[in-house]
Amino acid sequence: MNPYFELAEPRVIVDIESLLSLNVEKTYYRPGDETQVTDILSFYSSPYSTAGIFRGQLQDWPLNPKSYRETGELKTEATEVVRTYQWIRATHKFKSFCERAEVQNTSFPSNISDRMSIAQHFGVPTPLLDWSQSIFTAVFFAIRDVFADSEFEKSLKVFVYHITDERLLHAGIPEESKLSDFGYSAFIKPYPIDRRIERQRGVFTYHPHPAHRPLKVPAKTYILEWPVIQKLIALMKGFGFTEDYFFPDYAGIAHAVTSDTSL
Repeated sequence: MNPYFELAEPRVIVDIESLLSLNVEKTYYRPGDETQVTDILSFYSSPYSTAGIFRGQLQDWPLNPKSYRETGELKTEATEVVRTYQWIRATHKFKSFCERAEVQNTSFPSNISDRMSIAQHFGVPTPLLDWSQSIFTAVFFAIRDVFADSEFEKSLKVFVYHITDERLLHAGIPEESKLSDFGYSAFIKPYPIDRRIERQRGVFTYHPHPAHRPLKVPAKTYILEWPVIQKLIALMKGFGFTEDYFFPDYAGIAHAVTSDTSL
């Protein structure tokens, strides 16, 4: 059972047209609701267009941030003191990263969400999950290192998770001193570290320690099987969505020309 998401029954995507339609913006009048309303006093009644955010995985792994992947199942309601202790314990590597980064770089940002974005970017366990506003990016990162491996071709599947409207998440997170007892999943815009973030249209979701038992965010699940993935790869190459597009630096170019499994 996922502590953060109410996942819909998986739907198999059978053709490219159905896949691409997921990336088309829809208009919502309240978070996740396309029903037009006339309540002019409501902040959420005004039209808001989005395609939502996407995450791709090669397995139906739990959508759980790295900071909490060693957390056992919680059978009883935790007190505020216990929740705070568990959150501090789960994020100690992130805290250590921040302490060292402050010493090394005087311009290291003070905003907690910016700090988490940077730490997540460099592989430090944080309470964040990586998402993208582009389904192409989500699929790219799922298949990046395996799609040309003959052992994977016939059985390869990609699981794509889709939050249709990012406003279903809390808008941002509080300051660090209040974060350990903040019990909501939230939408986080990335710190502009480099051009990769822009090209990948990357965003994050923040999640509290599972001890909070937060309200679950509705999300859709799609399954892409090898015939659709194969066609999508050809389409992405034609659009120029290649390794050195998503990684516009020397490292991206080098990986594109030396790896048999790169786009």
